[in-house]
Amino acid sequence: MPIVDSDVHVKHYDFVFPVVRQNNSTEPSATLYYKKIEKYITKKFGPFFTLDESYPLKVNVSTYATLKLKYEQPIHKNKTHYPQKLFLAMIHTMPNKIQNIINIRNTWCQEKHELEFGFKCIFILVKGSVEKSNKTTTFKEMNSTKQDIYFVEMPFLNEEWNTLYHKDIASYIQLYPIFKDYKFYGRFDNHVIVNVDMLSDILIELPTNGTVFGGFNFHGPFRNKKHKYYDMFAQPFKKYYPFVAGYIALYSNDMAEFFSTWDKYFQIPPSSLEDTPFGFLSYKYAMEKHIKLTFVRPKQIGTGHSGQYDKNYIIFHRARENDLVQFYNRSVKDGHFVN
Repeated sequence: MPIVDSDVHVKHYDFVFPVVRQNNSTEPSATLYYKKIEKYITKKFGPFFTLDESYPLKVNVSTYATLKLKYEQPIHKNKTHYPQKLFLAMIHTMPNKIQNIINIRNTWCQEKHELEFGFKCIFILVKGSVEKSNKTTTFKEMNSTKQDIYFVEMPFLNEEWNTLYHKDIASYIQLYPIFKDYKFYGRFDNHVIVNVDMLSDILIELPTNGTVFGGFNFHGPFRNKKHKYYDMFAQPFKKYYPFVAGYIALYSNDMAEFFSTWDKYFQIPPSSLEDTPFGFLSYKYAMEKHIKLTFVRPKQIGTGHSGQYDKNYIIFHRARENDLVQFYNRSVKDGHFVN
């Protein structure tokens, strides 16, 4: 069936808007700053959006997560049996990245690899962005074969730099109910190659509850307003809550379900970027569920640098269109994608 059509495959919701301000900060300076941010959010996003001000300005990560930041790559065992639904690869893309979709389909997301290593790839676009680009018909035609392209809706918002967090949350809200039986849910960029044999070998070893996997970051918000990653909302914090970079960010099923509610969409964590809010949400999940999380960063996860190849990386990031195919071919030559 033509799963690209969100009118058919993505449910329309009656929204319950969280309009009550939090104002729970114990730091007067933060409270004053948040009042400015609240006005900005109302003006920029609209009256239904608010800032979640309930997060402490400082936390000790060891109190809510076990850190495994140099996780050793397991030695691959031939003919390993992987769970049929080990992970869902949620590849976020845009209307101008058609060739990347084609290349990823023909490389690490080939059906034979999906079946062998227990995963499924889907490509996620914002419905409004596709319509503005006049490419709806193009994507429906592309989808007639693999049926792996999904449109998501972003109520009251357009897809832009400071609403990418909302795209991520909208993806969980609208797609988790369709794919609710996977052990892990991974957000991937549209310009990556993944050695799925290495990834699956690690995932089958990890706890299937309260687990976050990826390249963890522990730095503070950038203060320079001219910096690409200047974060207006997070300025009261000296450091972010630990978060994973979005080019490969996997969460266990229970955490993906936690993300898949509209309050996460309308009530914004104190960060205006895409990846960093999920550090806050991970903390909130641990507090609400009274569990200790597991943070996993493999030693061989791979760098975030363009054009850098190593046969023992799990992922190659920021690959240009030609790099996607070249990196895949080199990985195959180096013995990957074989069970």
